[in-house]
Amino acid sequence: GGAAVLALESTPRLAIPDNDPRGGQDRIRVEAAGRLENLRVRVAIDHSWIGDLVVSLSPPQRPAVVLHNRVGAGKHDLRETYDMSRLPGLAALKGVPVSGEWTLQAADLADQDVGTLVSWQLEIEFAAAPLRVEDRESVSIPDNSPAGIERVLRIAGDPVVCDIAVAVDITHPWIGDLRVALLPPVGGLVVLHDRQGGSGDNIVRTWRSGETAGLTALRGQPGGGPWRLSVADLSGRDVGKLNRWSIELQCVGS
Repeated sequence: GGAAVLALESTPRLAIPDNDPRGGQDRIRVEAAGRLENLRVRVAIDHSWIGDLVVSLSPPQRPAVVLHNRVGAGKHDLRETYDMSRLPGLAALKGVPVSGEWTLQAADLADQDVGTLVSWQLEIEFAAAPLRVEDRESVSIPDNSPAGIERVLRIAGDPVVCDIAVAVDITHPWIGDLRVALLPPVGGLVVLHDRQGGSGDNIVRTWRSGETAGLTALRGQPGGGPWRLSVADLSGRDVGKLNRWSIELQCVGS
């Protein structure tokens, strides 16, 4: 799975200007990449007449969604959790990108009573965006050489592997000559192709965790750092080249 949950809180203790539609604003920055699955917004405002208040949430690059619109009359203090099941405006955000600045606005639209935005919290469930790196440089594979070639792809940051897909494009007229293996930053060598296929042409395929035991074993391991692909031609005569290869991690982390 590529699902992830973030809980982020801000405690601005921001005075809300009285009788001013511009209100006060506070922002929470979301650094994670992915698409929104579920959302809860908790708001804590001290105010002596919550019927004066309009509270709205603006996601990154999206119009504001009104959470509280002058209900509650003379009640004191707003302590409320808003979610997708209660508010169609929040439900409509399903699938939007979560990355960027989320803004909470609290406006007091009547005179006399005043208040403070004490704190607010975003609880975001999102489908983590896959992290993909690719090497597109074409490299000849030496004939009948166990040393073969080695290519390196580096993954930045410190992601944790949830799922992984390794795609390889090799031109070769006799794929039974070839051995293809992956060495991750942490863990042992994963042999992807070991001289199968006889006189078949070309290896253009993707290996995935869940289908390939060696890749499945990488789930939960650190994904940052160098990933090494080795390709060796272990028999004479037929020769080929590695055209491109890529790694896609479905992961959580920074």
